[in-house]
Parts: sequence; structure tokens; C-alpha cells
Amino acid sequence: MSGYKFNATDYWSFANNVTVQADGDNACVGGFVGKISSLSSDMYNCYSLGKVSVRANGNNSCAGGFVGYATLADDNRKINTCYTTAKVISLSGAYTGGFVGEFIRGTISNCYVGGHTFQGSYVSGEGNVTGKGNVGGFIGATNGTNTISISDCYSTASVLGTGNNVGGFIGSSSANTKISKCYCTGRVIGSDENVTGSFAGTIGAANLNNITNNQVMRNINKGDFPLIGRSWTAEVADSKIKYADDTEIGAGRSDTGHPFDTALTDPFTLRAVIGTDHYGDWPLPSGQNTIDDAVVQIYVQTGENDQGEPIYDWIDFKNDTYEYEFNGSFVKLDETQIRLRVQGETLTQNTDYIVYYRDNNKVGQATISFAGKSGSSYSGAISRTFNITPANIDGAEAVFNEQSREYTGARINPDVTVTYNGINLIYGTDYTFAFDRDGNVDEGYDNDNINIGIMNVYIIGKGNYVESKLIGQFEIASVDLSNLDDTDIDLIGADNLVYNEVDGVAVEHCPGVVVRYNGQTLKGTTNPEEYNECDYVVSYESNTTAGTAYLVITGTADPSIGKGSVYTGIRRVEFTISPAVNTWTEDAAIDGWIYGEKPKAPTGKLKFGEIVYEYCYDLDCNNKIDDISAVGVGQYYVKVSAEESENYTGPTSTILSFTITPLEITGASVTVDPGEYLYTGSPIDIEKKNIIVTVGEGDSAFALGPDDFTIESYAPSNHTDAGTVTITLNGAGNYKGTAQGTFIIYREFTVTFMANGEQYDSKQIREGYKASAPEDPTPAEGYRFGGWYTGSDVKYTFNEAVTENITLYAKWIRIRTIKFETGDPNVIISPNPQIVDEGTYATRPADPKRDGYQFDGWYHNNSPYGFDTKVYDDITLQAKWTPVYTISFVTGDGTAIDPQYVPENGVVTEPAESPKRNGFVFAGWYTDEDCTIPYVFTKPVTGSFPLYAKWDVDPNSE
Repeated sequence: MSGYKFNATDYWSFANNVTVQADGDNACVGGFVGKISSLSSDMYNCYSLGKVSVRANGNNSCAGGFVGYATLADDNRKINTCYTTAKVISLSGAYTGGFVGEFIRGTISNCYVGGHTFQGSYVSGEGNVTGKGNVGGFIGATNGTNTISISDCYSTASVLGTGNNVGGFIGSSSANTKISKCYCTGRVIGSDENVTGSFAGTIGAANLNNITNNQVMRNINKGDFPLIGRSWTAEVADSKIKYADDTEIGAGRSDTGHPFDTALTDPFTLRAVIGTDHYGDWPLPSGQNTIDDAVVQIYVQTGENDQGEPIYDWIDFKNDTYEYEFNGSFVKLDETQIRLRVQGETLTQNTDYIVYYRDNNKVGQATISFAGKSGSSYSGAISRTFNITPANIDGAEAVFNEQSREYTGARINPDVTVTYNGINLIYGTDYTFAFDRDGNVDEGYDNDNINIGIMNVYIIGKGNYVESKLIGQFEIASVDLSNLDDTDIDLIGADNLVYNEVDGVAVEHCPGVVVRYNGQTLKGTTNPEEYNECDYVVSYESNTTAGTAYLVITGTADPSIGKGSVYTGIRRVEFTISPAVNTWTEDAAIDGWIYGEKPKAPTGKLKFGEIVYEYCYDLDCNNKIDDISAVGVGQYYVKVSAEESENYTGPTSTILSFTITPLEITGASVTVDPGEYLYTGSPIDIEKKNIIVTVGEGDSAFALGPDDFTIESYAPSNHTDAGTVTITLNGAGNYKGTAQGTFIIYREFTVTFMANGEQYDSKQIREGYKASAPEDPTPAEGYRFGGWYTGSDVKYTFNEAVTENITLYAKWIRIRTIKFETGDPNVIISPNPQIVDEGTYATRPADPKRDGYQFDGWYHNNSPYGFDTKVYDDITLQAKWTPVYTISFVTGDGTAIDPQYVPENGVVTEPAESPKRNGFVFAGWYTDEDCTIPYVFTKPVTGSFPLYAKWDVDPNSE
């Protein structure tokens, strides 16, 4: 119902069908409430009912079916008329009880723990109280120095403890605890009989008188555990503990749930035989027979007949003769095959005697006892021993309550329910675990139940069980850090973080972190070189802006890291970065500018971010200026603010005024287009559209519009005459100052061209400019155009400036043709014919060349033509040719002599230098090859021929 209770009142409250589990150490766990601390009022009529399970897995825990730990405000405060039906398990706990784990102060009355036994008989199933030490069917332990009272309470739960102080009602009782009119009926199993009792495991020696009027309703099958462990014998206990009857327990009860066990409405006789001492209803009453010396027989097979059929007979039951395999619970013999005979008479079971056992729930020697039944004619008891052999654990059934568990760094045993013949086996008592991963158990178990991976799980028989059994697989899984609880993570330095910048760059806020898992502090890093050595990697998200930021914890085994093997998953931890307060570090200001200049932005500096601004027409900035560069001269305003950001707040915006002043146009370029105007005799007035005023230079230059200036004056004021006129402009609107430009007024004159008595062409020539000649007119045949003349003898050169109207006349010149004939089509004269002005001279062409001939000049009418003769007619000139012959000189082995080319009827010139030949003397030139006819060099040549050198032997040659 609740995990913790402090100084409050609870009544008529309940918890129904609940499961409570605590995995941490030092926990307090209860089916109704985990912990009651200093309760200042009573708690009554509260219960946890139905299928209630309480489990504490950690060390030093307190676990109870109703409350784990309880201390009331004073001795008179009480828990009354409350009950629980919980199953309580705390295998490593410090205190485990069916109703309360540890009780420190106060009173508990009229409360009970239900389940497991009823009407004195063992009932398998619900109601187990299982723990380590200080385990009790009702209370695990009472502690402290305050007075504690428990009365009119009972427990029917079975109890199992693996450590010290195990009792059917209370595990351990402090010296100041008083227990009265209470009873227990459950089975009690402990590991040490000195600290295990069917009622209490341990009590203070001086306070046995405080344990009064209580009852142990032991099942007859239970055996003879001592009432109280810790070395107090049954004899001592019997002298101190008084057994209740129906007038002391059960009368006038008023419970919230079940009534008391109805078995208590009748007297219950405790019978016990420990060694040779009898306790209970001895000495033998008068008139009864004892069965101490009865003959105990057992019906067994004694052989086979001739047909091989078994033969059975009654024989004496001898001690330690028969063996029976342990069955997981209480080994009982087939009592129909056992009989008692006294003085030759067979007694009747449950009429004359009853049967009970001792040590029949474990391997080893067990005892079957026969005791005279109360009210019969028999008393006393007799026993026989038999042996219980271990059961093979292979016959057990195992169910995994979990298939995997996260890595802890410590050994992990899976939560498995193991049963044998329907009985839950106890880990550490009945079995242990073994683990193997490679599947080769023949070489032994590797027993690695620490590291991540899948393992085969074996149960190994222990105590009453032997052998082993593979029961399945269990996985130790990677730890998913995304499942970390907030309490497992401590941020360091994450408080009071405020947005900040350094040199305009946002500062990263990187708080530290401590991460714990399963009580162990994990190792983290931000350095990639340390990933293999750490459990997790720390990174950050959104840690440079105000708002929610995240410290990101990523397991190094996560796929995004891929370096580790144990921890995976991603866990984001929020922390907050508060907005900073922004301030002006340099006040906002703005300077005006001259119209046409680039608009100026306001200046100013902020602690964070940049300034933003908007231009306005009015002081309140209600009328915004969309394009400040399109605004004219005047006063305006600018609203300066910090740019909006979630990272900071403030400061308040400010509104500044500024002025745009007129632009000075003095010195501006003024161009009149067109810039020249023809003289008309009237003043020339220029329209504004023809005036271009350019302000500035290069890329920044721009032109004024017609409304940006006025025409102030012209100079000279009489802008009629031809010449240069200066125009003066004044700036207007957004402009001021003056600028000047010029334009020209000019005159034109007509130049008329006459040919053959008619006007051939005319041109308008600007005064002072030169005229140019038109295309030459076409002459009549036999004439050429000779130029333009102002008169018959004065040629116009077109180099004079025109200052008046003039008339020019075409002059015609008579031409003559001189043709040249070579007599050979392959000999060409160029140009041919020559055209020359009449009365001038022909030009002598270059002498032509003709193979085999000598050119002798140009002839006209068979007479040589003189080119110094003026031409007055068309004429034809003929080339005169004389044949030329080749005279060659043959020297044989002598030096070579060049050939001569002699015109017809010319003579050969004897070579000036005679040829040379070694060993010979040159003897003249001859016409024949045999050198018999000397050549006469005065003879006229009429054809080509060779001359031969004659050689005489040189007499001086060696």
C-alpha cells in the first residue's frame, strides 16, 4: 500500500493482490507498508490480502508480510487487529518475518499471518517465509532497549532460514520482549538446530518467563524440533513455556479476516520423545499398556516361488535396513505395510497408536515413531530408523522467472523457481548453480556469471539432491544507460548557468557528471582516445544557447560509439542555461550624411549580439521608412535596438535623430547633348532634357534629374553668334551650389562641284573645317579626270579651311596609249600598254629577257625609239633581238675555262688566262678534237661550237 509511513494513523485500510520488490541494499519492504517510524497513534483493522508477494533482493534488508520495519512512538502505541497472507522472501536480508521483519518498540495484538497449515495439518502452497537470518513465521526479530509486547497473535506460515535464529513464531527475541498467548503451526526448517526452534530461534536466557501461555501446533509429521533453539533444551523450555487451551487463545476473538485455527478450540497434547526422555503426558497413567516393547513388522518381498512370482511376508522391521529415495518433502513409508504387535495382538493405527516421523525431510537416517494415542489403552512410544538416499536433481522442474539481467560487475544468479515433486527447492540448501558458455562441460564449468553474454545454466544437487541438470539459458545483458534513474546521475556545476559570449562566440556550458550503476560509480570521458577505457562518453546538446540544454551520456558499447562491451544506450539529462542581461557597452549614435551618399548605419556596441535598427519619419517611429536611400534632404529618426534572441534580454531601444543635407554640385560634370548647334541668327536656349549633370566619379557617379537644378545664365548673354557659350546651373531640391558646362554655335558654307558645265555635287562644310572631294566624275573616252580647280589654272588642294561659299570645276586631261610588242608571247612587258598624258613621256620598261637572244632596244617604224620624246599620238614599239651563240672551252684534265656567249657575227675573245695541267704546257686553242686546226679569234661567229686546248709535254717536268 505504501513504501514508508511516518507519524500517522491508519485504519480500515487494505492492500489486495500486490507484489512488492526492492533490489537495493538496506531496504524496508512490506506487503502493506515498507517502514513505520515513530507512529504516534494506533493502527488497526488493516491488512494485505489475496496473492501478496514481498521480496527483498538486497543485503541487510527488512522484509515483512505486513511491514518491513516498525517502531512506535511509545510503549502504549499498538498495531491491532491487522493481518497478512503474504509470501515473504529475503535471501540476503537481515530480518524476515511473516508479519514484521524487525520490531523496535510498541505493542502488536490480535494480529496474524495466514497460510501454509490449517487444523494442524501441513498444506503445500502459499505462505512461505524464507530468509537468511532472524527469520520468524510472525516476527523476524525484536531489537532495542524499549518494551515490546506481542499478544494474542499467531502464524500458520512455514518458515525456512539459511542462517542463524530461525523460529516458527519469532526468529530472535530481545531481552525486553514479552510474548503471550501466541501460537504457530507451520513447518520450520533451519540450518543449525542450536539456533532453530519450532517457536523461537533465540531468546534471552533471563527472560524465558516473558514467553508465556504460547502454543506450538506442530504437525505430527513435523518431528521433534526443540521449542527454542540456542542450546535451550526441550526440558528447560517445557518448564517455562505454558501451553494454551481454548480459554486462553481463541475465546471472544474478533478478527478482520479469518477466525483463529479451529484446531485450537480443543485441547492439544504435545508429545515429544528426545533420546530416552519423554515429555508431555508421561508417566504412564494407571490402566494403560505401553508400546515401548512392541514388535514392529514390515510387509516386504522375501523371495520368489517356482513360477518366479514374488513372495511377501511380515518380517521384523530392523533399524537401518531399508532405503528410500528422497521425495522433495517428507518421506513417509507405506504405513499399510507396517504393523505393531503387543503381546501377540496387532494394534490398530489411529485407534491404538499414532505414527509420526523425525528427520524424514532430509537425506540420512530418519525415524518412524509409533506412540500410544491419547484416550486409548496404550501409551509410550517405539521407533525404527530407515535411510533416505539423495534424489537425482534431474527429476526437478525449473522455471526461469527472468530470461536476462543487466550486467552488474558482480556474479548474477538467475531468478529460477525449482520444484521437485511440486515442492519448491531452496537455493544454497537443495541446489547451487553452475554456468558454462562453451558447451564443453566435460572439461568443467567455466562459471562465468559475471560478464556479458549467454550462458547455459545448470543446477547442481546439494544436500538432499545429487547430480546436475541443464535447465536452460540465461543472458547477462549490456546495461542500457537510457534506463538510468535520476537518482543515479549527479550533475556537477549545472546550477546558475547563464548564457555568455567571448569575442562574439557563444560559450559552451559543460557541467560535469557522476553516473552510478548498481551502487558503482562509472567512468566517463569526452576524449575519444579514452573510449576503450571508459564506460560512457559525455557530450552536450544545445549547450551554447539559453534554454534547455542536454548532457548526453552514451554507453561506449552503443553502436554510435562501438568501443566498449558493457554499457549501451543514450541517456539525456536536462540542465538549464538562463538568458543573460544585455547592456550597452557603447551608446548608440548616428551621423547624418549628404544626399546621394551611402546611408549611414547607427553605431553602438552591446555586450551580446548585434544592434538592429529601422529608419522612421517621426520621433515615435510609427511611420517607417522602407528605403532610406530613396529619401530626400531633411530630418529623420532611427530606432536602435538589440537583435531579438532567446539568449539574453534587454536593453531598452533608443530613438536617435539625424539629418540628410543637400549635395554640393560645384565641380560636377555638365554635358550639353547635343553640344553643338547651327547658327540661326536667333538665341539658342537649351532644354533641361539636353543637359546631363554628373556628380561624382567612377562607380559612385550618378546623374541629376531635371528637377534637381535650374539654368542660371548663359555667357555671353547674347547666345546668338557662332562660338562657345557657357551655361551656368544652380542646384535645386536635394542639391546646392553651381556647375557650368558649354555648348557651341557654329556656321556652315556650301562647296559646289561642277563637271562638264553641270553641278556634279555639293557639300555643307562647317566654318573652319576642310572640305573633302567627292567621288571622281567619269571622264569621256580618251581623257582622264585631272582634279578640281577654282579656275582654269588653280587646282584646289582641300587643305584650306572653308570660310565662304566656293565653286570647284572638274579638269579633263587628254591621254595616249603606248603598246609594247616583244615578238615572243613568253616575253611579257608590264604595264602594257602604258597610258600617259598627252605631251608627256613614256616610261622605258626594264629590258626584257629571251633565251638565245640579245635585246638591242625598242624600235618605232624600224628606228630606235627615244623615250625623251613627248607623246602626242597612240604608238606601238617593237623589241629588237640579235641571236647569241655559245663557245665552250674543252681543257681535258686542265683547269676549267668559262664558256663565252657571242652574238651573231661577233668574235670570240681569247681567254686572258691560259688553262693549267700538271706535266704539260698549254699550246693554244683548236677547232678540232685532235688539235690540228688552230682557232682564229678574229673570225665572225655564226653558230655555237667548242674549242679544244692543246697540251705539250712539259720538258721540265720530272
